Amino acid sequence: MKILAIADIAGRVDLLDRLVSEVRETGIEAVFFVGNALTGGARLDEWMRSQVDGRPPRYHLAELESQERQDAQTLDEILDLLGRFGVPVRLVPGDLDAPERLFVQAVRNHELITPDVVCVHRSFTLGPRNYAVAGFGGLIDDGAREHTLVLRYPSWEAKAGLDFVRRLERDLILLFHTPPRFGSLDRHDGALVGSPTIEEIIHTYDPHLVVCGHAANGQGATVVGRTLVVNPGPLCYGAYALIDLASRDVEFRRLEGGGPAQSEADRALQRQIEQALEEEAVTRGSGISVVVRDGIARLFGTVRSIAVKARAHEVARSVHGVREVENVLTADSTLAAQITARLASDPRTALATIDVTSVGGEVTLSGTVESPGIREAAELIARSVPGVKLVINELKVAARASSS
Repeated sequence: MKILAIADIAGRVDLLDRLVSEVRETGIEAVFFVGNALTGGARLDEWMRSQVDGRPPRYHLAELESQERQDAQTLDEILDLLGRFGVPVRLVPGDLDAPERLFVQAVRNHELITPDVVCVHRSFTLGPRNYAVAGFGGLIDDGAREHTLVLRYPSWEAKAGLDFVRRLERDLILLFHTPPRFGSLDRHDGALVGSPTIEEIIHTYDPHLVVCGHAANGQGATVVGRTLVVNPGPLCYGAYALIDLASRDVEFRRLEGGGPAQSEADRALQRQIEQALEEEAVTRGSGISVVVRDGIARLFGTVRSIAVKARAHEVARSVHGVREVENVLTADSTLAAQITARLASDPRTALATIDVTSVGGEVTLSGTVESPGIREAAELIARSVPGVKLVINELKVAARASSS
């Protein structure tokens, strides 16, 4: 069976229209779309600002209401075009396809007109062929749950939302917007944005195929256990993939006219910021990642102290041409505290005494625990915290006293 896999349309209705014509003669039997249909716009701006400012999001701004009306129209156009493929289309929303109610309702409305286009977010369909297709959309992490400005779900919700999968007696295909934190499929603007929860779900259910998206620089295919995992790349940049399930061959293609990842002006500004951070004694060698979009500089990564984070913000802001700085750097002390808090709140590790240290985002777990299960759970919890680059698990399992 030949499948068309697409991700991150990001409002580029023109590219989707061209794709319908381009792949019509390729013999595809199904289309899998893993979000984002939309771009985020004012919703994403408000969400990011609330995170940087440390305040609750504002949900009732006039610009958000205006954008929702426009997004509803864009979704209608995209769903109409997906129906034109003339084959079963299965999809999940991306993190920018908010509010959740808007996306789900739009798909349900279109199912009356184009019954082949079905949303499998927290759900499943039987077919095509002998496969069951299930999925979970949005961005899966262990941050706060949000389903109005963006779609973000805690890891436990994704695992609980797919529990029904174990009862499906068919070959399984899973669709996620979030990539696994495995290999290079989760590379995005210099960061690794995948979720270890996705990798855990893959190992649990052993699907035949997983399609994921979200990571703009993560186009590629890999094998996790026995599962073929494909990130087709963002369609808004012209990228898509054709998958042959029988041979497990993946062909990556590109449409002309996809938008560049950055403008030349943004790339030049990014280089200037990187140079300024390297010239500043406090931030030199800190490994701070910088991405510039429309004059807005985003700083991310893990640094040794809050003082380095603050100085990096000042340096980036001082570069001529920077309109705004979004500083999402994490200090090692903060990262260690976040991991410790999650270990204390998780019932699997709450009673364990685990020491956590972080150096540049490389986390070491040490101490003695009661069982291998606790040791493994602690590593999974630590890996799920944003900002963690590597987990060195030095936990020892206590020897059990033998009964005589």
